[in-house]
Amino acid sequence: MPGIVIENPRVLNLKHPYISVKNENSVSFGGSQMWFGKPKNNRKGIDAFRQDNRIRCYGCGLVSAVDIFTYLKAASEGKDPEVLDRQQYMKNLREYDEGLFHTLYYMGIPGTKLARKLNKLFKKNGLKYKADWGVAVYELVVKLEEMLVNDIPATISVGPAFLKKDRLTLYKIKQKGHGVFEFVADDDTKDHYVTVTGMIIGEKNRMLEISSWGRKYYIDMDEYISFVDRNDNTLFSNIVYIKKI
Repeated sequence: MPGIVIENPRVLNLKHPYISVKNENSVSFGGSQMWFGKPKNNRKGIDAFRQDNRIRCYGCGLVSAVDIFTYLKAASEGKDPEVLDRQQYMKNLREYDEGLFHTLYYMGIPGTKLARKLNKLFKKNGLKYKADWGVAVYELVVKLEEMLVNDIPATISVGPAFLKKDRLTLYKIKQKGHGVFEFVADDDTKDHYVTVTGMIIGEKNRMLEISSWGRKYYIDMDEYISFVDRNDNTLFSNIVYIKKI
């Protein structure tokens, strides 16, 4: 698949470094549910319902929501988010899961529940934000730009594409020269929450910078909207829209 090339783009970034977690000699870009539990082929029976295994399989929404809350809490205090070691990060995530979000086996956390639980966290911590699940497809780009301009990361869902093999491409970025960037296909996904942390806007393409599995990827916004139209509409593929109040 040929790469996507953008020259001299307009770039939207968060005002602070995004969540990062250190482990030995590496530092992540956001958290990852893959740090928890055991792969499916190493589990038996009731093991699948244990917290760490639920988080590993269905905890992408939990990771995104907690990372966003952590970022906004630090930003509201004029600080960069603290860089945690992996064990402390995992301990914190387990506590948020057990005390508030309750990741469900197979279901994960529906978007409406993510927004509701985030609002509880905002209220409890005195943060002046309000979260809602979902916007119209024609508003997706405008709302994402609005959030980034206001220094707010966004949870975005790539729906399950029921009964289809359709998946959304995830890109990595290469700089080809001053002001010229090439995006090359690196992975793909569906039935997954990721976190939007920036946007690179060219004449023809708009690329979303995202955090997924503790790594930085990019999504082509037009490809995402096409995926939504082909599959789940905006019921399952949408954003947690957060605004200042």
